[in-house]
Amino acid sequence: EKNTVKIEWQTVTNELSCRGIQGKELQHFNEATMDLIGVKDFSIAVFLMKQIQALRTKHKLKIDDDVSQIGGQTETEQKSQIPEKYICPLTKAIMVDPVIAFDGYTYEHDAIKNHLEQTA
Repeated sequence: EKNTVKIEWQTVTNELSCRGIQGKELQHFNEATMDLIGVKDFSIAVFLMKQIQALRTKHKLKIDDDVSQIGGQTETEQKSQIPEKYICPLTKAIMVDPVIAFDGYTYEHDAIKNHLEQTA
């Protein structure tokens, strides 16, 4: 027989909302936070923390447009850790779909496509 624990997700949602916890606050979560927001089962808290850690790892180099900090670093500090070759000279953002143009430089695909269409 599988041991199941019922979580009152509406309570969790309410606790997250009243504490102003949104996506960017996940960087500060730990197992104790789970209890605070109403997740009492340890195995579920561990599972959720693993999912949060995966999100932290996946998005650690993502630079937001707002003034938020990731890992205690300012946006300027974050940008300084990203090699220039990963930053599109047109958008000044991390490239997701880089292409090498006829001039030998690498650009974000959509950015160089739009630039060439506008200047042609």
